[in-house]
Amino acid sequence: MFKNVKFSIKLTGGFVLVAFITLIVGMMGWLGVFNLGRSTEEIADVRLPSVDSLRIIHREFESIRATQYTLLNPLLSDNDHKQQFENFKLAQDRYRAAWKVYEPLPKTDEEAMLLKQLMNAVDEFIVYDNIQYSKEGWINRNRILSNGKPCYFTIPLKNDSDFLDVRDRYISPEWKSGRKRALNKLTESYRRAPYFGSVYPMIESSFMSVEENLFEYIYDSLEHVRSFIGIRTSLVVSSSVAAEHKLKSADRVISICQARKADNYINPEGGQGLYDRDYFADRGLILNFLRSTGVTYPQYDNEFVPSLSIIDMLMFNSVEQTRAFLETAYEIF
Repeated sequence: MFKNVKFSIKLTGGFVLVAFITLIVGMMGWLGVFNLGRSTEEIADVRLPSVDSLRIIHREFESIRATQYTLLNPLLSDNDHKQQFENFKLAQDRYRAAWKVYEPLPKTDEEAMLLKQLMNAVDEFIVYDNIQYSKEGWINRNRILSNGKPCYFTIPLKNDSDFLDVRDRYISPEWKSGRKRALNKLTESYRRAPYFGSVYPMIESSFMSVEENLFEYIYDSLEHVRSFIGIRTSLVVSSSVAAEHKLKSADRVISICQARKADNYINPEGGQGLYDRDYFADRGLILNFLRSTGVTYPQYDNEFVPSLSIIDMLMFNSVEQTRAFLETAYEIF
């Protein structure tokens, strides 16, 4: 095929072919160096700062938790008590500084999942007190297990306007005797439960609270349970937040989030018909919803009855297992 081609043409063609091969090899080498440079930049600008920030976040988170446990010691002296609060403030400042570095960095899918778990451990929980009381709600009623079936118990209220806020409603004097009957019902229903002995004193203390204001009574019960389980999430009363409380629905929620410098609002999945993601996003907030993935556990030898009070879960599960349910048995979407 190439016998009749002049030698000069063959030589020129050979040089062209070699040059082309050299060009291809050179381009491959350049792309390799370019990609290596990008990887090096990612390691230097993203991965190393992420690892360092997460190391600090984890260390300070453990310091905060240790300080909280230490503060539970009733034998602490005044000086030790003061020192623990100073330690808490320092750890909190270092934690927030590291968070500011880590939060804007790109994240892998695994990091994003771990981030959600971490947020679950440290976010604030807003407890509404300046919201209208609803007779159809669960503010002053709940369900326990009785003879294998759900059984309601209700805290009676003084007669008053249905338009009052929760914080303006008061418990009826008949609850002083009614709660003793409720405690007897609890004892009858759960005395054979495996953790009745350790849980009942906490429930009794909550039921026997001297608070007569409905909200204060409920808030006191939340604190009892939070302390017993070891939930670290802080509770914030809505009326204490410097927000525009005259606003309604989503606007009010957004105002509270902005006042607390939040960037992510999580609502139970039932709120999907109330709140719009785009509406929140336009105001600088991420809107997510939380869905329980379903918790089941043995309730004597009965078929499992779901959606009961936290009292039921505590009666049949250890504190550690209950905390595990609360921390893992949900999804955020």
